[in-house]
Amino acid sequence: MRVIVQATVYHTDHELIFDAMSRLPRDRVRAVAVIEADVTDAQLQRMHDAGFRGARFNFQKKFGLVPSFSDFHKLVRRISDLGWFAKVFVGPSELPDVAPELAKTSATIVLDHMCRLDFGLGVDQPIFKVLLETLKREQTWVMLSNGHRSSVQGPPWDDAVPFGSALFQAAPDRCIWGSDWPHVMQEPGSVNDGALVGLLRRYLGHDEAALRKVLVDNPARLFGF
Repeated sequence: MRVIVQATVYHTDHELIFDAMSRLPRDRVRAVAVIEADVTDAQLQRMHDAGFRGARFNFQKKFGLVPSFSDFHKLVRRISDLGWFAKVFVGPSELPDVAPELAKTSATIVLDHMCRLDFGLGVDQPIFKVLLETLKREQTWVMLSNGHRSSVQGPPWDDAVPFGSALFQAAPDRCIWGSDWPHVMQEPGSVNDGALVGLLRRYLGHDEAALRKVLVDNPARLFGF
């Protein structure tokens, strides 16, 4: 199974993904789009036919792609009609404002990269409690990825483990993971993907059944493999 997520640098131009997907077996690849309010029904249908099953919404202001809440809800309703989920990239400073909006939709929401919390503040920080509360909704999922980027300790990222473990315990059937390759905005060759898998295993207490949930069963259900 392969999942290709539209890179921010390409904005809403998905031609590179369409090309990549055309070279792979249709039943083994899925994709996540970046869309804006002007996306047409025909464009969405073309994406769906190619294997797109989600759209990413970036609420981190530094990337300059923040949708209005009105546009967000309209777009989520449109992609929900296709059976897609909404992948929401939000940081700790935006989560208090975004979380109430997520509670207004019945769509499936996937919170990206553990909301890029500051692991140096520990699991008792108030914003982590907001994240755990958000995960109580059956429609909300979380990606246990990018723990190394939120770590303030550096390899082997021990400060990430309590967060990853707590999130899995909160929603074991709604956790997924990705390597985030090719690791944009990081030095080429500086990230060892094997070490990131090792970090995931530590989140899960080296439990093979839990690992299968996160890497196989949960994403297969979410993406429709």
